[in-house]
Amino acid sequence: MNSTFFDADLARIISYVTFDGHLSKNLSHFYLSSADWQALKDFEALVKNKFDLKSSYAKGTGFGTSFKCRFNSVRVSRLLFEAGAPKGDKMLCVFRVPRWIKENRAFSRAYLATAFQCEGWISKKSNAYSFSVGFKVFKSEELLDGGIAFVEDLKEMLRTFGVATSRTWLQPGNLRKDGKTTAALSFLIRTKSLPAFEREVDFGCDAVKNSLLRKVAETHSVAPLGYKNALWFNDFRFDAEKQPEKWRVEIPVQLNANLAKLLAYVMRYGNVIRNGKQFYVVSSSEKLLRDFAGVIEEEFGLRVPYATKTGARSYRCLVCSRAIVSWLLSQGLPFGKRALRSCGVPEWVKNNEAYYNAFSSV
Repeated sequence: MNSTFFDADLARIISYVTFDGHLSKNLSHFYLSSADWQALKDFEALVKNKFDLKSSYAKGTGFGTSFKCRFNSVRVSRLLFEAGAPKGDKMLCVFRVPRWIKENRAFSRAYLATAFQCEGWISKKSNAYSFSVGFKVFKSEELLDGGIAFVEDLKEMLRTFGVATSRTWLQPGNLRKDGKTTAALSFLIRTKSLPAFEREVDFGCDAVKNSLLRKVAETHSVAPLGYKNALWFNDFRFDAEKQPEKWRVEIPVQLNANLAKLLAYVMRYGNVIRNGKQFYVVSSSEKLLRDFAGVIEEEFGLRVPYATKTGARSYRCLVCSRAIVSWLLSQGLPFGKRALRSCGVPEWVKNNEAYYNAFSSV
């Protein structure tokens, strides 16, 4: 398969087959089973345009009225399997999101939108005018580790679009006819990330879910009360429509003066939190905080959305990234404010005049 074979349409087909569809174990055929006629027609069009195959329709299985859009082709079935679609009973095999999808932004968006179209949901909370957006898949209990790893792939992909998620929790599933027990793996989209989810991912071609999602996103697009006086929150929202060139956190290959400044900011004004995921800087200087956030975006490709007000004049700029925290620790920075204030300057900073001058200028 050449590189042009892999595209967003193929990512959507793989997603359809992975969630509401099926790829036969002997690779003789594949199909989508759904009660949503629009989804069936969308799947049919994708496969026809990509592989020039004719479909057949039959009554579906499971609860309620559903239909199958089926394609009989050994050649295409093998291609889908080689591209990463799981074959056979998906609850009884381990699979991950294909790497070629995870490593491409457009392919990731296409795969996620179809996944949420099939297995995602949006519902009103019972105690407030607020909505939940979530995702649920089932896995055999004996293969839960593999199921959790697959769900983590999805959550990692969502993070690259600025969409935060809850922890993954397990719920009782069903007792199958073959005697195996399944469990449900679920997670939610964080409320603050609903606008980003609507803008970047959504529910694919599900018009009903998307219509409700747009209303929910508009409700939550206003800055939360706690961020009313936050620095550059509005700037971030204005720029969020533009895709940054760097959308995945990347660790710098070479040390430089900018990184020396970052160490100084954290050591003198901040803290590395012991959870290993977060660090921050506190200051009353907007210029200092903006420069701190700018260094992180320039060197690591991570945009910091805001600095929250913590006092009459001070703001805290919090950064959430396990990868960047690991880098800080590798440079000799310890956890805790007291330890940071008393730790020594790294040797690579002291031994380079330009780096040391940048460090000392903070």
